[in-house]
Amino acid sequence: MSLEMMRFLLFILLSPPLFAKQAQVEADPFIKRIFEITIPGFEGAYNASIMDDNEGYLLAFRHDTFKLPIGKHKADFKQWIGLVELNAAFEPVSEAKICLGDRTYDPRLLSIGGKIYLIYASPDPLDSHSMLSSHLNLAEIVRQDSDFYVASSVPLSIPFQNHWEKNWVLFDFKGVLHLEYTIDPQVVALPDHTNGICEPVSSFQQKINWPYGIIRGGTPAIEVDGEYLGFFHSSKKDSKTRKYTYYVGAYTFSKTPPFKLTRISKKPFQSPQFYTAKKNGLTRSQVLFPCGFAVKNNDIFVSYGENDAAIKIMVLDKAKLLKSLIPVE
Repeated sequence: MSLEMMRFLLFILLSPPLFAKQAQVEADPFIKRIFEITIPGFEGAYNASIMDDNEGYLLAFRHDTFKLPIGKHKADFKQWIGLVELNAAFEPVSEAKICLGDRTYDPRLLSIGGKIYLIYASPDPLDSHSMLSSHLNLAEIVRQDSDFYVASSVPLSIPFQNHWEKNWVLFDFKGVLHLEYTIDPQVVALPDHTNGICEPVSSFQQKINWPYGIIRGGTPAIEVDGEYLGFFHSSKKDSKTRKYTYYVGAYTFSKTPPFKLTRISKKPFQSPQFYTAKKNGLTRSQVLFPCGFAVKNNDIFVSYGENDAAIKIMVLDKAKLLKSLIPVE
């Protein structure tokens, strides 16, 4: 038998498991396409929040700098938040600018009544590594000519504050900023923009069947077709590899208090394009982290971070997505 024939037979024998593994994941019918956004000068930026802005979009992103091994270079581990304007084709049309840092991360943007609000995470000032604690901050972004800057920022607190707070959901209720503290159970709070104290205004416990980890906030919630729509994430650890896999889903809640959950994804979003970004050297897990979205006609554009190394946009068919959601008891 020739060497070429042996190679061919080996290819035939080894190919079925590989092809079968690839065929296990098919894109959900509501996912139209996925593409990546690269910010010049900030390659590797991730966890970006997108927001409608005139004829294009405003994008807030996270950018980290570090040296490996991280344990020996803690002082070199930096985290920043930047802003950049995009056109309708999601191409940067302004120079990206760092607006917050160091030790700031995971921004979310929401516009209410002409004001641009930014919520972001930062560690306790005494936490030298930025990985032992996290609290949220509320800032207002002001546009001046063709530039943006942070006009004010205040740390947020709530009566039942945890040592690790990160994924609150912003939404606009009658022109007033509200925060969804948790989704399950659902707790909504009203923030004081002066001192950052958040007063709980409603809570609701419902039965949600989601066996993919604790449901945590992701994007701001926006009113779509008479309900608020948002995108969340969850994660589960593999007991053997001890690596996490992050999942994304969608949910809706009523547009009036107590903001009762109405529908939710039956299962995590699926696509063969998920988890394909090259990891950044610190991340071992498979990560999808939704941070913002915009709606244009029947298209929904969800911005998310992938593998802590890339900014991606998921284009969804609005009608098909909403049809895929199941009622919450």
